[in-house]
Amino acid sequence: MIGSKIHLFEDVESTNDIAKRFALEGREEGTVIISDSQSRGKGRDGHSWLSPKGMGIYLSVILKPNISPTDVSQLTIVAGVATAQAIQDVSHISISIKLPNDLMIRGKKLGGILLETSSTGNTLNYVIIGIGINVNTDVSSFPQEVRSIATSIKEEKGVSLKRIRLIQRLLERLDEWYKIYISGGMEDIMRVWSEFVNREF
Repeated sequence: MIGSKIHLFEDVESTNDIAKRFALEGREEGTVIISDSQSRGKGRDGHSWLSPKGMGIYLSVILKPNISPTDVSQLTIVAGVATAQAIQDVSHISISIKLPNDLMIRGKKLGGILLETSSTGNTLNYVIIGIGINVNTDVSSFPQEVRSIATSIKEEKGVSLKRIRLIQRLLERLDEWYKIYISGGMEDIMRVWSEFVNREF
């Protein structure tokens, strides 16, 4: 289901903004928005997410789970597990998760997850899961203040990675874990998530 409809862009301000507009238009659950770059990529707490052209993965997914708005933070965990596993599957690099939504390699930030939601009273209208991953980004291109705390798959492996392979695996993993979640499998998800959170290097 996730990835059954994919919309590709060369450049947008934010894939999450496009996804929210699509959700309001009634686009179906599982719709994915991917851009080659973002001019105003979003991070947590209003921070920006650097999104240079052709270097990373910048995508958003529209979900419409039948859950209470109070439970929506669980989807950060679902997305974290799926993304960490997908990166490991393709790159063969061990990933850890730093609370609440950072994907890490050896203590440096590789990617992040941002949830944005819309609800009416106790009814959840939609959830947007935004995912950013530094794939082939050169650390030297980062601002000086983040070079010591950020990394990319290329930086860690020493070679570039085909982004399409990771995107395909990421959507497969998201679909797999989301189906487990909506079928009541949060306990299983938490068990896998705790392994990533407690991982030490």
